[in-house]
Amino acid sequence: MSAAKALILKHNQLKLTEHSFDNLDQLMFLDIQYNQLADFPFTVFCSLTTLIRLDLSHNTMEFLPKAQFACLANLRELILSHNSLRTLDYEVFMGLHKLKYLLLQGLSLTVIHLDMLADFLGLDVLNLSSAGSVQLTSCETTPNVQTLDLS
Repeated sequence: MSAAKALILKHNQLKLTEHSFDNLDQLMFLDIQYNQLADFPFTVFCSLTTLIRLDLSHNTMEFLPKAQFACLANLRELILSHNSLRTLDYEVFMGLHKLKYLLLQGLSLTVIHLDMLADFLGLDVLNLSSAGSVQLTSCETTPNVQTLDLS
């Protein structure tokens, strides 16, 4: 067990395994941006039950599977900006009920189904700026969002 609360691993060309973050059970902040990550094991974050901020921005991810972050029940901020994501599975954010900030700017998304965020009653900020030509479905399902950036 490590007492580390924050781990910054940006600009490292990491290769993640399913055990990359084992024994970091007190980690609250994980920054792994700029690592050319295209994918990682589905369970890579499951040992990080206290994580509240995850920054995966500026990588090369093209796809995220359904419930990729479901193990992160305490996550409040998820940053996926500036990746190569074109679509998001309808259930990719399943289990993130405490999420407050979802930053998706600079993606190549073609459709955003905002109703996939209907369960996120505490979502304050949704940033989709520079996300390409986005076709939005109903905004009625995200009534609590304080800031919606579509610039």
